[in-house]
Amino acid sequence: MELAPSGADGLAIRFPDDKEGCEAKFDGKDYPVTGPVVQPAMTLAIEKTSLRSFDVTGKQHSKSIFKIAFTVSDDGKTLMQTGSMIGTSEKFAAVYDRQ
Repeated sequence: MELAPSGADGLAIRFPDDKEGCEAKFDGKDYPVTGPVVQPAMTLAIEKTSLRSFDVTGKQHSKSIFKIAFTVSDDGKTLMQTGSMIGTSEKFAAVYDRQ
């Protein structure tokens, strides 16, 4: 996964191995996910929750299917991801080191 600033108030999320990505603003609106194997009508909505955190909601055909919270460490070197698929009790977490 790659995260990069996009414009004045946006984020580009890319999955290079799958050739998928999305460029979205932190406005909570739906933005299309593109790539050769993306499911039809897949979108992401991104909202800032604090200075160092944001939520991503994945939707398909306008129906929420997952929600992920991202938090950047104080030193900016670590990104924590927590979330779950909507409608399940299973949660997941991942920690990424900045490269």
